[in-house]
Order: sequence, then C-alpha cells, then structure tokens
Amino acid sequence: MTSAFRVILSQREASSQDQRTLSDILRYINDLYTVYTNLFVYDKNGKVLAVSNPSEEKLVGTTLEQEWVKNTLSIRDSQQYSVSKFESTDLYNNRYTYIYGASITANSISSEVVGGIGIVFDSEPEFTQMLADTLMSEDDSAHLANGFAVFVDRKGLVISSTSDRFITGEMLNMSEDVFGYDNGESLSKIIELDGSYYAVGVSTSAGYREYKSDTDKYENDVIALVFMLLGEISDTKTNHKKKNSEIMSLTSKAYDDVGENEELATFYVQDNWLAFRCAQIVEAIGVEHLSIHHESASVLAGKTRYKDNLVPVLNLGNALDGSSGKGQLEGNQIVIVNTHKGMMGVLVDSLGDIPEISLDRFTDMNKVMTGQAQFIDSVVRPGDEDNRSSMLIVLAPDKLLNLVLSGDTSTINEVLKELN
Repeated sequence: MTSAFRVILSQREASSQDQRTLSDILRYINDLYTVYTNLFVYDKNGKVLAVSNPSEEKLVGTTLEQEWVKNTLSIRDSQQYSVSKFESTDLYNNRYTYIYGASITANSISSEVVGGIGIVFDSEPEFTQMLADTLMSEDDSAHLANGFAVFVDRKGLVISSTSDRFITGEMLNMSEDVFGYDNGESLSKIIELDGSYYAVGVSTSAGYREYKSDTDKYENDVIALVFMLLGEISDTKTNHKKKNSEIMSLTSKAYDDVGENEELATFYVQDNWLAFRCAQIVEAIGVEHLSIHHESASVLAGKTRYKDNLVPVLNLGNALDGSSGKGQLEGNQIVIVNTHKGMMGVLVDSLGDIPEISLDRFTDMNKVMTGQAQFIDSVVRPGDEDNRSSMLIVLAPDKLLNLVLSGDTSTINEVLKELN
C-alpha cells in the first residue's frame, strides 16, 4: 500500500538512506504480522536491499538465485504471488518452511518488474501450535491420551508433527490412499502403523478465503492427520484354544485402584476376537433351531426360535469372506443380544470367557470413528502386564443391526480385517 518500494527500486541505484527507509517500512509491517520471521526486499537482479529482522542483516547485499525468486520476478499481475517449495533454506536457519513472494512493479500502470519482496513464514512454532490445538480434549483441559497430529503434503512429506517419531522433511510411511482424498474431504479409519493399531482422522485442505482454492493459481494441498493409539499388533495369528487361555490375562487383576469395571461376553468369528457388553446379552444357544436363509452367502443367516420369539441371526463370517453358511454350523453357537428393534442373534464360531475389565482399558470408538465404522462400540487395549497384544473388539448391537439392514456390510469386512 506504500509507493516507497516502487519509487526506490525504480531508481538506478538505492542509496544507504533508501535502504534504511525500506528496512523501517519492513520492520513496521513485520511487527504487525508476527507469524513471519523476516521480510526482505530485493531488486530485479535478486540482490537483497533491506530486511525487517535485524538479525538477518547479513542478507543485505547478497544475491538470491532460488527458483521461487525467478518466478516472483516474472509476475506482472499485482494479484498473483509465488511460493517456494516446502524445503530447508538458509533464509530460515536451514529449517523447513515456505517463503512467499510478490513482485514490485515500477508504478500502478506499468507492469515493468523492478524487484520483489520475500516473506519467510515461521513454520515450526506456527504449525506446531495449529496441530497442538487439534489435540485438545472436549473441555480443553488436557491433550488426548496417546495422541499425535501431523501435517503432510500429497506425497506424504511431513510438514509438521507433534511426535518426535515423524521428522519434518521426511516421508510419512502410510498407504498412498490416505494422501489422495478430495479437497475438503474428511474421514476416519483404523490403520496399522509401526506395529500398532491407530484410529486416525484425516482431513484435506479446502482453501483459505480466496487462497489455495479453485480461484487461486497456487496449488499445495495439505493433509491433516490425527492419530489415537489403540493397541499393538499381534506378531502371529493364534488359534482359538490359545486365545481362550490368554483371555484370562484380562481377569483376576487387582483393579481396586483403577476405577470401575465392566463384564464382557467374548467370542470368535474366524480370527476376530469380539465381544458384547454382558448387559446386552440375553443368552447363548445352539444352532439346532436355526432356519437357514435362502441366500447361503447372506449376512442374514436366518432366524431361530427363542422362547416363542422368532429372532433374526447374523452371520458375520459371510460379511468377511462371503462363505456359505450351510454345512458349517457344527459346534457353532448363537449369541442373542437385545437391540432397539428387539432381540438379534449372532452366529459365532466359538464362545470365549467373560472377563471383568477395567474401564480405563476401553477406547470409545464413537469419539474417533465416523460413519458406518461405528458398529464398533469400543476396543479394549491390552495392559502392560498382559501376555497378548491384540485388541478385544466390542460390538454395538444396534448399529450392527442397522448396518446389516442397510445392505452395506463391506464396512464390517474392511474394519475387522484391518484390526486383524
């Protein structure tokens, strides 16, 4: 908004007084916008004439030859700007940041470029604070337990992280589909990362005001990811008999000092270790009265008669691999639970124990998962003293029934397989 830059840079050579004038103006601007560590003005040859930060005076008289400087000096439209790559630069003490640039023209009419201005974003504290804000709990009094957040670009380059495990400038080792969501799209899912399960929320940038949107030529999508640790991944698959013996590691603990407990009725469907809350359980019965559904691969296995009630029975095994429910029921059980629409049965391969588990082991999935993945009520994290590392998945009967009735059971397959 000042003509001083244009007037001074249009001269054949800037005097010492001119340079002091430029520095004073830059310092005044920088004092108003503290998210930048330095503002600097350079001539049409890239020679730095003035800086806003006194500690960066060493730059004055040096010539900038970076690609973004050349791009800036080619801009003749006052509404356009340039941005450097997110990279390590000596203009930010060899740390990673963005440098924004705009050209300076001779006057408001002429498009002759006489120099440019560079703006160094203070990326480390600013991005870290943004990410830290996302980790605050609902009452803003504490951070999410075992949580961390990361900014990455479309290629997975780490822009910032609240965890020392992920270093700025390195690549985040995740499946590429996480980096491919549309602008403005948000979702949550369960992933495997470095030997553990995490619930992760993903959101892709959608633009800020008129910038980085469809109306702006600059494109640099940023993806925010928030991770919550659920538990470690088991090193090897275990059979049901071994699992049954290991469930006992969750019972008979000294829970007097860790708050309330809850009983869970556990069972197995293929390699999935699942449970319902005992308060939801009606009874476990045999399969002799099950009437097989006419579609052998259907998730609706059929109906069974229970105390004068005709109860629908789900076959989660079919949701996992589409296998037939006929001729494979020997030794199976039906777990009957209460739902908002009455009783529902779930066909299981075998029953597990009924452990009493401290509530501090539970992670409420309603807080970290969205959409149809909420058929999982919660997961139970193994404790330090447990001899198994896989998680116990607690199902939500109402949401599980709604998912099956909607006809979309692919979510069951995707989520349970990710957890195994």
